[in-house]
Amino acid sequence: MCEPEAPSAGCGPAMHCVPTLDIAADPTCEAAGSGGTYELCVDRGDCAPETECINDGLDACCMTWCILGGSDCNVGETCTELGAPVYANGQAYGVCWDGYPCVL
Repeated sequence: MCEPEAPSAGCGPAMHCVPTLDIAADPTCEAAGSGGTYELCVDRGDCAPETECINDGLDACCMTWCILGGSDCNVGETCTELGAPVYANGQAYGVCWDGYPCVL
């Protein structure tokens, strides 16, 4: 099993651990890119392994995975649920977001 915020242990280097909509399903591994936090992206393949390509309403950028209700995010960021809950290993995941648009 893999963890979205630390995917290399379960998926290998340069891979994403992708949560699912089904709490009982196993997350999957997919190829990752190199885009860092808040860098623009088209899809998750553009983003570094521990991040996901998220549309903030204006643009899409890479945001770091976090466990909802946890304290995984940096100061000034909140672990924000995606439109529908996503799960890995029974945990609900969101992304760390500072509340600002990807591009200012």
